[in-house]
Amino acid sequence: MKNLAKIIIYLFILTILLSCSQSAKSILTDCDWVYPDKSNPTGAFKFFSNGEFNSSTIYFDIGTQHGTWKDIGSNKVKLTYNDDRTQTIFIISSNKLKVGNTIYKKYK
Repeated sequence: MKNLAKIIIYLFILTILLSCSQSAKSILTDCDWVYPDKSNPTGAFKFFSNGEFNSSTIYFDIGTQHGTWKDIGSNKVKLTYNDDRTQTIFIISSNKLKVGNTIYKKYK
């Protein structure tokens, strides 16, 4: 029984380590990132494997914006918008992304 408990603990730790080692590309792409949730989004990001992204919001009459993204390590991603503005965003987990003070959730 003790061995089974040890195996379960080791598998749990291994799962955490493997999830932490995912690349930004594997976390960000092939899904939608929305705020506050999928049923009533007011903001959204979409990241593409070629390094491009688009974002949209209903606030501030901004509409849709486009640009490129780059993994800069330590769970940080640099966004460069087409108007040359830059922004650093943070991967909090494989399902949460922090953009400014806003937390976006992942939906496939």
